[in-house]
Amino acid sequence: MALDRIYLGSCLRLGGLFPVPWLATIQHLMTTFRISGVTTLYSKTCLPQMDRFQKVMCAMLIQLGLCGATLAQESPAEKKPEEPKQEIKTEGTVEWKTISGLTISTILEGLNNPTGIAVQPETGIIFVADSGNGQVVRIVDGKAESVITEFPKESLGTTPSLNIGPLSLAFLDAETLVVGSGGEPAGADAIRTYTLPNPPAPTKFDSAKVALSLPPTDPGIPAEGNFFGLAVSPTAIYTTSQGEANKGWVNVGNRPAAESVDKLVRHIPTAETTGVPQAMGITVTPHGYLLVTNIGGLGPEKDSVAAFFEVSSKRMLMKLQLELHDVTAIAYSARRQMYAIDMAWNQSDAGGVYRIVEDKALSNGLKAKLIAKLPHPTAMCFDSDGALYVTLRGAIDEKGNSQGMLVRIPSEENL
Repeated sequence: MALDRIYLGSCLRLGGLFPVPWLATIQHLMTTFRISGVTTLYSKTCLPQMDRFQKVMCAMLIQLGLCGATLAQESPAEKKPEEPKQEIKTEGTVEWKTISGLTISTILEGLNNPTGIAVQPETGIIFVADSGNGQVVRIVDGKAESVITEFPKESLGTTPSLNIGPLSLAFLDAETLVVGSGGEPAGADAIRTYTLPNPPAPTKFDSAKVALSLPPTDPGIPAEGNFFGLAVSPTAIYTTSQGEANKGWVNVGNRPAAESVDKLVRHIPTAETTGVPQAMGITVTPHGYLLVTNIGGLGPEKDSVAAFFEVSSKRMLMKLQLELHDVTAIAYSARRQMYAIDMAWNQSDAGGVYRIVEDKALSNGLKAKLIAKLPHPTAMCFDSDGALYVTLRGAIDEKGNSQGMLVRIPSEENL
């Protein structure tokens, strides 16, 4: 193949990291030729500087679909769009600041500390963990219908105090819902699977088909609980939890069949490699890596990080300093763009939805850019059409209940 130039897309735009064996080569090439960014080019001036091995490696990367090649003339530099102005939008009882023109609509109010959200396959119905009310609900015609009820509740023990019950949601298939709990005594919190009845009818939390917990183990390792994050792959589920100090465990459960889970075990101690104690948000990247967010304290510090891990080796492949307060969820859109939400626990005006974008001035080449300022967002998910749903905690009263809601950014916004 005779190349006029080749270009290397960033791992962010490709929706995940490159396979591990190629990382060193890619990083070496990018360092040697000072290449960074989303569509930086190896021009004619760079190609002659490569030795034969480097050219062969680049050609192999092209064949693998990890790089692109073109014989086109050099494109003029893209004109950077002007930074859009921001405006205040008020809807119902909520006021938020968004990028000018971005549409955000309120889907449901009256939730109590909503912490998890999932879209049911085939139907597209939205399910929400209405944590402070100890139930899971689904949204039908703009109203909440109880699906699983009577989850135990407890205070999270934070300042201000907050009531929690079911925390995280994910679907294994259209009829099987996974729920991570947080309102039970030490060692009793569990990952539970439920077969949803058809036609829909409320069921109690103890009707789970499977309940998997992480009790204390020898020597003196405490139980894990408060399963805030939950992600699903074709062969496993992954969850974040709280328990053992300075571990930030990501736990894994095997899927022996599409609709079942077994053998939940501690898997990756994320705090040991990220240096940030608490694992919170989690997703599986389009290339099959785990992307996990870790947070420090709930104060004013901007200490959240996001890190990529290889599942089998448990190796951390890359860490991003997000410069955000409390990142509780991270996800990819249908366009393979990465988004994060900052709950900003004790910062009333700092919460929002952020897009992870290129910034060549930073050491890792990436930064979090605010696209919507929202009051304490807690969880998010994209539907099959590309619309983004976000749960908001809202203000907390003296009894630990919150003024929560669910909002939507439509697919027309092309997130």
